[in-house]
Parts: sequence; C-alpha cells; structure tokens
Amino acid sequence: MFNLINLSPVFSVGAITIFVDVVLAFVVYLNNRKSATSIIFLLFNIITIFYIISNLLGTYASNLLVKLIWARAAIFFAAFQTYFFFLLSKTFPKTKMDMGWLRFLFTGLITVIVSIITLTPLIFSDIKSVDSSGIPSPVVGPTIAVFGVLVFYFIIDGLYTLTKKYKDSNGVERTQFGYLLSGASIMFSSFLLFNFIFVVVFNITISINFTAVFVSVFVVLTSYAIIKYQLFNIKTIATELIVFALWIFILIRMLLNLTPSELTANGGLLFVTLFIGIFLIRSVKKEVQQREQIQLLANDLTKANERLKELDQVKTEFISLATHQIRAPLTAIKGYISLILEGDYGPVSKEVVGALEVMRQSAENLVVIVGDFLDVSRIEQGRMKYDFKTFDLEKLVSQVVTECEPSVEKKQLGIQYSFEQGKNYSLHADEGKIKQVIGNIIDNSIKYTPKGHIEVYVSRNENKLLVKVSDTGLGIDPKVMPKLFQKFSRATNASEANILGTGLGLYIARQLVEANSGKVWAESEGNGKGSQFYIELPASVVQ
Repeated sequence: MFNLINLSPVFSVGAITIFVDVVLAFVVYLNNRKSATSIIFLLFNIITIFYIISNLLGTYASNLLVKLIWARAAIFFAAFQTYFFFLLSKTFPKTKMDMGWLRFLFTGLITVIVSIITLTPLIFSDIKSVDSSGIPSPVVGPTIAVFGVLVFYFIIDGLYTLTKKYKDSNGVERTQFGYLLSGASIMFSSFLLFNFIFVVVFNITISINFTAVFVSVFVVLTSYAIIKYQLFNIKTIATELIVFALWIFILIRMLLNLTPSELTANGGLLFVTLFIGIFLIRSVKKEVQQREQIQLLANDLTKANERLKELDQVKTEFISLATHQIRAPLTAIKGYISLILEGDYGPVSKEVVGALEVMRQSAENLVVIVGDFLDVSRIEQGRMKYDFKTFDLEKLVSQVVTECEPSVEKKQLGIQYSFEQGKNYSLHADEGKIKQVIGNIIDNSIKYTPKGHIEVYVSRNENKLLVKVSDTGLGIDPKVMPKLFQKFSRATNASEANILGTGLGLYIARQLVEANSGKVWAESEGNGKGSQFYIELPASVVQ
C-alpha cells in the first residue's frame, strides 16, 4: 500500500517536525493551561501534526485510492489549521480570546461545513494515474474555490493582524510578533505555492513533499521566540522538555524490545517516570510562580518607595516654603507686641499687659516651631550650612546654663553645673549648632521635670568630650527609647506634663551632632525615674 523504498529525506524531516511540534504543544499548554493563547496554540499544533502525517502518507502511498483518501484528509486538516492560525493571531499573546463570540462562532461554523465538504468528491473527485511530471495528482472538484476563499481569508486576515500588532508593539513583545509573523509568512506562502497554486491552478504535483520543511521553519522560529525572548518561562520549559524527551525515549525502547521481560521492565520504568516527571514539573512551576510573585511584590515595593521619596521631597519643599512665609508675619507680631508693652503707643492697663505677654510667649513658641521645621527642611535638602571653628566647649555649656536659669527659676527647679577640672575642652565644630543642641537638651529636661533639679556635667576622656544632662523628671518609657530621636516622636507622657511640641527637637539635635562628627543618645530607667542625655564630640588636637 505504501512505497517504503528510497524514501525522501523529507520523511525524516517530517518525523522530526512532528516530534518537535508535539513537544512544543506540550510545553506551551502545561505552562499555562488556562490561557486562550496556550489552548489555541495546542490545537493548532495538533491539527498541524495530522496535516503533516496526511501529506506524508499521501505522498508515499502506492495505491491511488489510498492516495486520494489521504489527499482529502490533508485538505480537511488544512481548513482547521488555517482557522486556528486565524484565532491565534487574534489572541496571541493574551490569556483571553480577543475576538467577539459572534464572529468566533460564525467562522467556526463555516470552517466545519467546508471541512466536511473536503471529504467529498466536491473538492478532490479522483486521482489521475500520472500527470505530465509522471506523478499521480488529484482531480479538482467544483467547490475547490470555496475552500480556497476560506483558506485565503484566514491566512490573509491572520497575517494582517500579526503585522498590525507588530507595528503597534515595542520591545520584547515586538520581537516576539516579528518571529511569529516571519514563520507564519514563510509557512503559508510555501503552502499556497506548492500545495495549492501548483496543484489546483497549474495541475502540477511536486515530487518532493515540502510540507514538513515549511512547518519546521514556523516551529523553529516560534520556538526561538519562546526560548530567546521568554514568551514562557525558560526554567519550566527546560524541565518539561527533559521530562518529555525521557518519556519518548523510554516509550521507544519499550516498543523496540520484543521480549516479555524487557517489555515489562521498560513499561514499569515508564510508569514510574510518568509520576516523577509530573511531580517535578509541578514543583518547578510552583517555584517559578512563587519567584514571579516575589519579583512582582519587589517591583511594587520599589515603585512605592520611589513614590514615597518623591512625596517626601515635595513635603519638605512645601514645609520650607510655608515656614519661610510664616516667619515674616511672626517677626512683625513680636515687634509690635514689644512696642506696645514698652509704651511706645501710650499707656496700657495691667489686663492688656497680661494678654500681650501671653501673645508674645505664644509668638515666641511659634517662632521656635517654625525654626524647627526650617532646620528639618534644610537638613533633608542638604542646604544646612556649617561654620566650623575652634572654641572652648566648657565655656559654651556654662553660657547656655546661665541663659536657661530664668526658665529653671520660673518652674522652681534647681540646676547644677560642673565640669572636670584640669582638662582641655577645645572643640573644632560649628559653635552655633552645638549651642543650639545643648540648649535644646537642657530645655527638654526643664520641660519634662515637674519638680526636682537638673545637673549638667562636662568631662573629657582621652580624645572625646562629653556633655551629660541629667534630670529627675518624667523619665523615658523603654518602648519610646528606640524611636526617641526620630522625626515627630514624642514621649507618651508628654500630655501629663502639659507639654506642647512638634517632636522635631531631638531629631534636629541628632542630625546636627552627627554633622559635627559626634553622637547623642539617652538613657533612662523608665517612667518617673528621670533621664540622662549624652552628647559626645571629638576633641581638637592641641598643637
């Protein structure tokens, strides 16, 4: 029935193409079973396999009736092959079909009707024994034009859709469309030339079956697009290819072994590898999916972090602008209040004086708050300026303590200042910034000490200068300690002492001290047990 003598090398190419096509269909479908692209591509590959087999068997059949049957079968599968290519062009690379259901059902119904007609004499009525080239060829029926119009429509529409998607896409996706479009163009152009135009129009049958070769081109280019440009996950593909090749190898060994013992052994081995292979593929897919999810989360976090940085920058710029605008009116308010209190606008009653004193104090507090916000904005924008010079730290601390004495007396507290005698307290730093930090720390101790006293002590240990400020105040909760020097962080018991503030003072103090190559920290045994603040700075080298 079949002429198996001197088979063309194309037969071997066909067998290889079928194997690659099966592997590709298996890999794509298992990679994403719910994807419309994967399902349509699987169906396209299956139909293509039957189309290749029909062509090969029809080419090498020695009986004319058998040749006619396989010729009709080949054209039957060709109708569905072009239909699934048409669907693939509409869907690729999405997971859902990008086409209306009405058009899908209509084109599907027409394809089924035409494919049924291909099995009747209306397409190929008979096989001529020998044509002008000496090869048997089919006799074309009256409805071959209907088949031609349908196939041409699916191919042209599919190629047009892929071309449009190629032009509208960019990057990796554009490259994927390019390889798919190139492979499809070569395959269908060759199909039309050798399997339709030569046979139908010119009634010439080619002695060599090029079908498998043309499909190989499409399969190779599509495979390259998949592997090279990661249309599907490479790690999953590699695992599936290895497992599937192992199954095929064991199956071939089982079919070639004729002894019962070898057949049983290979059958058992195939059964075991089936379960192991399926388990391995699922494990790899699960790992890949988890990594993809982690990567997506990481990308989302990166984007969110970038967005937060942008918002933080905008916030800092807004604060800087707002505080600059507030500072000028506050200065005017303080100035006019002072003029009224000094009598420049005439005598005022005691009640008015009291109200003005409250207003002045509130204005001064607001000036401090505005100053804190300005310092934060300058620090975060890198615009804080420093004037480094050498000065005596002990004298600076003594001066700050003296300036704080009115506030201490007002709260009826005691303050003690002492320093280690016989030491050199030369410090090379920004004197104004260090004074601001020390004043801020002492002022905090005054605020958080309802009764008792405050101790300020300056010492030197080798090349380190240390300022210690101790108080008998509210203390610091251990839960608050880790975030004490962060922005907008305040003690949980601040409201108990009726203390107002922004929570920026200690944050600014840390930034300024670190800018002067020092460090600042706090210690406390807990609530109600007072606290100790330490400022450590590098001493200047005495020449």
